Amino acid sequence: MKNLTKIIITFVFMLVATASAFSLSVDAANEKVSKVHRVSYPEFCKNKFFPLELTNGLSIGVYKGEFNSFCQPILLKGKNEVYTFGGPFMEGDMQFTITGNKDTFMFYKDSGRGGDTLQLVGVRPNGEVFLEEEISNATGINAEFLSPNIIEIGVEGYNEDYVAMADKFTGIFDTKYFSLTKEGEIRELDYIDKEFAELAKKGQLKWVPGNLGMQYKSLKANIQGTLNYGEIPFYVTPKASYSFPPKNKLDGMEVVNTISKVDLLMGTRKELNEKLQLYFGKPIAESINGDSYVYAYKAGQYYVAIAGDAQSKDAYLTIGTKVGINILFWPFSGGIK
Repeated sequence: MKNLTKIIITFVFMLVATASAFSLSVDAANEKVSKVHRVSYPEFCKNKFFPLELTNGLSIGVYKGEFNSFCQPILLKGKNEVYTFGGPFMEGDMQFTITGNKDTFMFYKDSGRGGDTLQLVGVRPNGEVFLEEEISNATGINAEFLSPNIIEIGVEGYNEDYVAMADKFTGIFDTKYFSLTKEGEIRELDYIDKEFAELAKKGQLKWVPGNLGMQYKSLKANIQGTLNYGEIPFYVTPKASYSFPPKNKLDGMEVVNTISKVDLLMGTRKELNEKLQLYFGKPIAESINGDSYVYAYKAGQYYVAIAGDAQSKDAYLTIGTKVGINILFWPFSGGIK
């Protein structure tokens, strides 16, 4: 498999498809972030939740094409069309937000054309479209709003040597984060920042649910995932992989000892380690075997590790206990003493 395909636009989500119910979460400022809504034919065409009136005077409706039976999401101001999403092949996901100044950001991801296309718009309460972007990829695209104006976008790697069509999908996403401004600007955010460092010291991975020390039964009850057994048991969710001490069967009381980000971080070994050293100082353990490397840093009572490939310039980020992080150094020498 070759390196991840480079997208001309600087964008690059892990996304969880939810049930058809379209509920909202509201914070103290009355900002809103909807759940991800699945759009599929024919269910979406007759969805009882639409048209959906938003609190800023806009609404989301269902547009039915004149020459086909497929339906498209549409943003409206009163009865006037503001923006129509998608094309003739309806299979995808959509999500919207309402910001503190009552703007709406919304995306629709269409998965019906042999790859994914993501449309992202920003609309003012008066119906003015002030942001409009589109990303297309021959494989997958994931997206999710993490807050009213922060979006996570991941572009799936492309296997140029595929033979069967299914082989072109690598399942590995290059994920980036963006702040969307009221002026229509898109600003890339660094995942490794002060917030990341502060959360790591508390046993939490930024923008990932759960925490170190959390019991398996609680993790399973709150986050949908799959339990796998190997050298160690690990619970895989769309955003992260959670590991536990070696055991043939979990009874529920075992606690999480590592949390690994599922999506890749892109950058050279030097670049990624310089970012971590800014917040955690020099690494306390490291191992290099050819192009493969692992570095561990002290983060309060916990640890942060970066494990990657120097040639492909991609890496995985993990927080954990000493015992959990040391597993990353196997089968190479080294580890936290």
